[in-house]
Amino acid sequence: MAERKDGIEYEGNRVISADPDITTARIRPGTVEIGDGAFSDCKNLISVSMSEGLLKIGDNAFYGCGSITSIIIPAGVVSIGKSAFAFCTELISVIIPDSVTEIGKDAFSYTHLESVIIPGSVTVIEDGAFSYCMDLRSVAIPGSVTEIGLNAFNSCSSLASAVIPDSVTDIYDAAFYFCISLESIIIPGSVSIIWDDAFAECSSLKSVAISDGVTEIGEYAFARCTNLISVAIPGSVSVIGDNAFAACSSLKSAVISDGVTEIEEYAFAWCPKLTAVSLPAGLTAIGEGAFQECTSLTSVIIPEGVVRIESEAFAGCTNLESVVIPASVADIGEGVFRGCGKLQNINLPPGIDSACIF
Repeated sequence: MAERKDGIEYEGNRVISADPDITTARIRPGTVEIGDGAFSDCKNLISVSMSEGLLKIGDNAFYGCGSITSIIIPAGVVSIGKSAFAFCTELISVIIPDSVTEIGKDAFSYTHLESVIIPGSVTVIEDGAFSYCMDLRSVAIPGSVTEIGLNAFNSCSSLASAVIPDSVTDIYDAAFYFCISLESIIIPGSVSIIWDDAFAECSSLKSVAISDGVTEIGEYAFARCTNLISVAIPGSVSVIGDNAFAACSSLKSAVISDGVTEIEEYAFAWCPKLTAVSLPAGLTAIGEGAFQECTSLTSVIIPEGVVRIESEAFAGCTNLESVVIPASVADIGEGVFRGCGKLQNINLPPGIDSACIF
């Protein structure tokens, strides 16, 4: 049977709801769970006191409580549910105890947290867990974490540093998208795939260290990182995805180690300062528009073993003067060198029609 005390409704040892105009919540001793949506949209709620013995904070438990400024989660809590504190727009600090093993999707999204320490008991940072925390300046990711989820820190625009431990195996789509204050990142060798958009639009990012062990760089992974100056791709990488480094307008140098077999479409397109690119032995295909409008590129040596260069791969490279194309190339798409007005020195393999490449 439900009972109400101090504006809070309990069912046994669970909180199930609260008065919408409640200002202070003191969770009574013996409570083990704050149920789904229990305090959702209690916009006047200023302070919350949780008692020891609490094990679970449910989905949307404090969703939209726009007056809470700080939360201390007591030791013993194991699970923080989906969107538990989402849209607590005045929340600036939270203490998460070592007992917590699960921080749900969007748990702290759209808050104003300034820093967060994720306890070593957490193994997965779920999708959107800290997304749109635009005042978040630092985050401590423990060595227990193996996955950084989709949009985990998306649009944390004040985040200046993030250390990714070598326990992490996957950095999922848009995990650090639009973290426009992030200046450097080291991707440890434990990471197998840097997923799509993982660091896209990180406009202050100057330094990226991709460790040997990474096998794939996803689509748009570092696109529009406009302050990135150089990148070295280790030999463990086999695929550089579509638009992976597109529109990195300060990128001057790309060293691509042996091991990469395919540079996909527009991977380095619109990098106007790119003056040097080292293409690896073992490369078999250069995708459509892969180096399109790299206007500072003056020469390219395509290694033996490449069999396909897709359309407009080097189109608009207005300062390109010489290209070496090996005999292994069997297929060249239309307009590969369209707009390359300075290109004078090019040797085409037998059977390739020069009329179609300009």
